[in-house]
Amino acid sequence: MEVRLFGDGSNTLRKPVEALVMVPRTHKLTPLARKMYTVFLYVTQQTLKQMGSIPPGNYLFEAPLVDVLRAAGAEGQNTMAKTYLAEMRKIEVSWDAPDVEYGPVHIGFNMISETRIIKRDGMVILQWALPPSLLEVLSDPKRWASINLLYLGQLKLYASIVLYEICSRYRNNPSHLTSRMPVEWWIELLTASPSVMDAETGKPKLIEWRKYKNKYLNAAIDEINEKSDLHIQLIEEKLGGKAIKEAQFFVKVKAAERKAPQIAIQVKAISEQVLAMAKLSQINDLKELQALVEKYKEPAVFQALERLRERMSQDFSPEVESPIGYLRHILRGMSPPAEELVESREPFPARSILNESKPTAPPSSMNLQSETLFDETNLAETWLAKRQADILDELKSMKPDEIQTWLNAYGETLRKKGLLTPTTRDRINSPTWFAAARVRLEMIQFYGLAKYGEAWNRPPINQ
Repeated sequence: MEVRLFGDGSNTLRKPVEALVMVPRTHKLTPLARKMYTVFLYVTQQTLKQMGSIPPGNYLFEAPLVDVLRAAGAEGQNTMAKTYLAEMRKIEVSWDAPDVEYGPVHIGFNMISETRIIKRDGMVILQWALPPSLLEVLSDPKRWASINLLYLGQLKLYASIVLYEICSRYRNNPSHLTSRMPVEWWIELLTASPSVMDAETGKPKLIEWRKYKNKYLNAAIDEINEKSDLHIQLIEEKLGGKAIKEAQFFVKVKAAERKAPQIAIQVKAISEQVLAMAKLSQINDLKELQALVEKYKEPAVFQALERLRERMSQDFSPEVESPIGYLRHILRGMSPPAEELVESREPFPARSILNESKPTAPPSSMNLQSETLFDETNLAETWLAKRQADILDELKSMKPDEIQTWLNAYGETLRKKGLLTPTTRDRINSPTWFAAARVRLEMIQFYGLAKYGEAWNRPPINQ
């Protein structure tokens, strides 16, 4: 079962210690909403890693709804998505680091700043924005808990979900022990609803520890031990009295880890080569690039990027205002169709999104011929510029009926691609068609390719 979440396929969220203890303060948080939020944090962190920087505050992260629900262990609950998102938007939480040596650290804000549900290519997409302070700790956590989404998604009890996240912080701790905290702290942390405050004392009204343990905690411990990769055990301290005052947990990774659930977050990562070529082509929208890679596959996108780069290197051509839009235009019109090019190259090695290194420069074999054929500082004297001018003269010297036949053929190719606008049609039918820069340049390329073949814009080898 495939989940197309954006990332490196590790299935592991490096949740910062500063953001580990999330306590709802205004409304109840359901188990599924809590797990979906963890999936959001995972996708956000993976996206930040690939972007290499924190985006503007209005940036929306995204993932397919079906994949978020599947990763959260709630496949088939699509109709409840709006309810879960609304739940997250209205809840204010406080986060406190449970690491005595590291904290405590306190953060308070709403879980999500903004959410949207959109449709793209027939797929329902969830989009969300997170508070800036959260993005900062997610992008570069100094200390974190390694939370495996595959196991988290199998847990059903709210206390199990929270306790698994806390105990994951100590999975590799030599002592195998969590911090020892007051039992009231654990009750408040593991409860889905905000605490009711006592008007007289100003403190939360909490259930008695013994009753809480028998009613909720023991079931949560059993579920974690049965369904996850951890084995945990409660350790209680009376501190000299009769009542239990503090508690902590013994945490150990199971010697033979339970077989992973039948949910695999498989990522179609973008290769270093495509990222490098996209960067050269001034394409910075990774979400759009990812969508094109998924639709047309990497070899086709790479070939289209090469064509885009060659087009952008031609100083005599009009500037490409939208590189990503022009890339889509190339992919739609590639011959053979881009969908048929998926086997034309060896597949690129998958790029780990957690790799801290920046995209490397493309290999020498990727150097474009157009960059070595002429001196850009004196373009008018180059062979290619002269070739373009000669073909234009050839077109202008044709009889009216002959040139109109070529123009009509050029217009027909645009019509088939859905690119023949009324304005372009009028320009094609005008005696001064060559006055429009786009029509002139595309007509030169169309005629040159049709009459002289693919080598029309390359000088003979002996020159």
